[in-house]
Amino acid sequence: MDYASPNVLTAAALSWALPDTLRHLAATGDRSVVAEVIADFQSDTARRLRLMNDAIGNQDFAALRAQAHAIRGAAAEVGAERLAAVCMRIEFSAAAADAVEMANRHREAHLLFGAVCRVMDECGWNSE
Repeated sequence: MDYASPNVLTAAALSWALPDTLRHLAATGDRSVVAEVIADFQSDTARRLRLMNDAIGNQDFAALRAQAHAIRGAAAEVGAERLAAVCMRIEFSAAAADAVEMANRHREAHLLFGAVCRVMDECGWNSE
């Protein structure tokens, strides 16, 4: 599967939905809290993806696994389920020291992250 394909990225981004707990917070007057959670997710994940890239280059599988695990949890918290699933695959490939798979899944995670961030921004979560 070509994860750089616009159709795949669009499908991934369109599958994003704010989880019920965050949607409820936003609807009951805590929109700023939700906006902060999303902003933190975006900045932290961007940083962690860079750290993952470094870990791949250094073949530091433990660091890669730790970053993928952190991104997976954060992605699940904000409803980026496909990104969370890819990060789980990165964790498994890091445990198996499969460098090719790690690099491929990292690229996929980076692309999915960008697509999800664009949809989040289009939904108005960038203006808070």
